[in-house]
Amino acid sequence: MLPLERFRVLDLTEGGYNLGAKVLADMGADVIRIEPPGGSPTRLTPPFYHDDPQPEKSLFWFAFNLNKRGVTLNLDIPEGRGLFQSLASKANIVMESYKPGHLEAMGIGYKQLSRQNPGLVVTSVTPFGQTGRFSQFQATDIVSWAEGGMLYLSGDQDRPPVRISFPVSEVVAGSQAAAGTMHALWHSINTGEGQQVDVSAQEAVLWLSLMEPPYPALTGYSLRREGIHRGFDFVTWRQLYPCKDGHVSIYLMGGPAGAFSMRALVKWMDEEGLATQDLLEKKWEEWSPSDLFRMGEEKALEEIRQVEEVTERLFALHTKEEIFDRAVRERILMAPCYDAADLAGEIQLQARDFWKEVEHPELGGNILYPGPLVKLSGTPIVFRRRAPLIGEHNREVYCEGLGLSPQEYSNLGSIGAI
Repeated sequence: MLPLERFRVLDLTEGGYNLGAKVLADMGADVIRIEPPGGSPTRLTPPFYHDDPQPEKSLFWFAFNLNKRGVTLNLDIPEGRGLFQSLASKANIVMESYKPGHLEAMGIGYKQLSRQNPGLVVTSVTPFGQTGRFSQFQATDIVSWAEGGMLYLSGDQDRPPVRISFPVSEVVAGSQAAAGTMHALWHSINTGEGQQVDVSAQEAVLWLSLMEPPYPALTGYSLRREGIHRGFDFVTWRQLYPCKDGHVSIYLMGGPAGAFSMRALVKWMDEEGLATQDLLEKKWEEWSPSDLFRMGEEKALEEIRQVEEVTERLFALHTKEEIFDRAVRERILMAPCYDAADLAGEIQLQARDFWKEVEHPELGGNILYPGPLVKLSGTPIVFRRRAPLIGEHNREVYCEGLGLSPQEYSNLGSIGAI
């Protein structure tokens, strides 16, 4: 039995927010993805299978709706809303990403639904949360990313900021929604009381960045956009270098955190005939950012640039695989920058049996997916079904699940409720 096998989730989210319910589906919950007749707008998100822009060929849709069942339901008409209330009366969780107040205005918000199902958990994930002066603002992913503080740090110092092309803020908010939902579900199981979980994408991005938001309070200095460099004030060091077949990232700093790594790196430089005597003799424990800061700008930059120059020459001689092997063997704080093809062939992921093939009969073949988010020994996560086609489980959910007669089911279809 999977951890959440006895629970049912109604999923009304869109975009990257779909991840929240997918996490619960992967853990065994019966997640029913509810779409408007004709299909969810998320189905139009690229990329598409074989670059064919059809609503049932979106790889984005496939990825975030794996393990879910799917039905169509028109919430814009009374009959559709009544059907949703019937589904919600038998559910444990509803996850939605409508504008705050939208479902309440339709009579199917948390307060209305909880009257018939007091233990129901309703998780609402939006750009800015359910309350506050920004709550009614619309926002795309880039807005949430910026308002969460991360856009300011992304890109080169002398150019406008850039964003990660994937909808990261929505995905991060979706994962926060899954975590918050689990807390609320535990409370509901133990008390019989449901609640509304309020998830803000802006806040989710803020928590994602770990050290950047508290940095000014802790140090008195605000981090800035520095492209391939990292540091503070005039003490900046390069983190990204080209190699034979791509790029590699490295923590090029000493002190308590990096001295052992720097000694191993210099050892490698020496083997290649690149290390200077100064590098071989340097006391790396005394080469932390604060140590360099005390040297003054001119001396500090001279020290850093010397190390960067030799590092660049070293990496130009090697491939990503060679650099990664050395990093693991010698415990050097560096790692290759992988693209999708690199990840697909990565030996550690293959050894862990990470990639999973999922059958898509409607496409006449299988598609390779990233594996489960966690490996569980007693209740392993399995990919039970591919993402649903439009209305694929309508009859199964409405007739077998709610007990509608064939005539009632047909009538709902004829008035456009499903």
